[in-house]
Amino acid sequence: MKKVAIFIDEANIRGSQEELKIYFDYIKLRDFLVGKNELYNCFMYSQGNPDGLHIGEKSSFYQKLSLSGFTIKLKPLKPILDENGQQKNKCNVDVELTLDVITTSPNYDIAFLLTGDGDFCKLVDYLRFHGKEVVGVSTKNVCSLDFRNSVDKFIDLSDIKSSIKMNKPYIKQGLF
Repeated sequence: MKKVAIFIDEANIRGSQEELKIYFDYIKLRDFLVGKNELYNCFMYSQGNPDGLHIGEKSSFYQKLSLSGFTIKLKPLKPILDENGQQKNKCNVDVELTLDVITTSPNYDIAFLLTGDGDFCKLVDYLRFHGKEVVGVSTKNVCSLDFRNSVDKFIDLSDIKSSIKMNKPYIKQGLF
């Protein structure tokens, strides 16, 4: 039996939910990915206040996942100015996710990266060099071709959507 770690870039995976027009049940998704293996940990990276306050409607969502064994990593939104001088909020969790993948790597054999971001190709190379199996999980239309080609295996969420679809959303996200 192999040990599995799951790393979810929630903002990126939200694009897959929008494409498929469904909400994912992250508990079903976690269980599907682990299969008959042993789970080391399941990390979710998202925007929010790290002290757990002021995350609004999503607090029940994160609480349910946390009580189900997920490690929730929140990063606050930061205001930035776009090219037109308009203020936008940005939250990028790539560095936090990458550091956790690397620092926890002695604890697992298989890393599931739930993202489609091509910026993670070098991380995939690092893990493979160190003997880890890397599985990318996203939808083909949201995932970069470079990322899909860099992983050992790619799971298209559209192929498993009936197994991971949420029957009743935790929150109203207003995706569709």
